[in-house]
Amino acid sequence: MTKKKPAGDSAQRAEDILKLIRSRSIWHEFPERKPVENKPLPADDFQTFKKNFVEEYGNEKVKDTGMTDSEFLDYFSTGNREGYEPEYVNLTRLIGQLRKNKAK
Repeated sequence: MTKKKPAGDSAQRAEDILKLIRSRSIWHEFPERKPVENKPLPADDFQTFKKNFVEEYGNEKVKDTGMTDSEFLDYFSTGNREGYEPEYVNLTRLIGQLRKNKAK
């Protein structure tokens, strides 16, 4: 038969182990957490999110492209998508418009 140890022994042993860990500088303080910043979702990520998790958006079915039919038509005709566009995309779009105007 094994002897049962009193419940107080395990709590004291845990405290002793924690003291040992802290005394050997193994225990490090956790870094302070940075405050959460709300950032806009890039258009590609929003499109992927809709494709994977949303069945209907704006009373239209979301297709395998991650867009509804009206969003795809708008993207096809104007090149605009819903969501945040990074600066390089906006710059590329501006350069394309300048080249079209120069060609006219």
